[in-house]
Amino acid sequence: MHDFQHVLVATDFGSSSQRAVHVAAELAKRLMARFTVLHVIHESLPVYAMEAPLAMAMDSPETRERSAKLELDSFLESLANAGAPCAGVVRFGEPAQEIVACAEEAGCDVIVVGTHGRRGLTRWLLGSVAEKLVRSSHVPVLTVRAEPTEAAASDYTRSLP
Repeated sequence: MHDFQHVLVATDFGSSSQRAVHVAAELAKRLMARFTVLHVIHESLPVYAMEAPLAMAMDSPETRERSAKLELDSFLESLANAGAPCAGVVRFGEPAQEIVACAEEAGCDVIVVGTHGRRGLTRWLLGSVAEKLVRSSHVPVLTVRAEPTEAAASDYTRSLP
């Protein structure tokens, strides 16, 4: 069995990635692993596709980075009692590529990412970061839906070590 020592979780600060962060924290705690929370600022992402806190920070890359770091610090603060060492990272670029690069550079054993479950035109226009990760990463990828059913959530909790 593979010994997971480092969990990477990617966040866009939306509801699905908030859940993914909490799943990653619980996974890291149960595996006695450390985890890293990563946010990638997509330089060419249209404003209508961004989550609320960052949609307003369109002035400059520095402003966007500062806003992302503040939001990430808030995430990390809420995880202070998660029971596993945690760090935060902000990067610029295409999200799937940067997530894979960060995972490889940091020697991560698993990537946890939320999925929006977008369909149709929105998915075609924006693509699916989770799908791109699953296709391109050599590191295992765990995808987390924003709102699982109660049965699925309890099945997940029972299946953890």
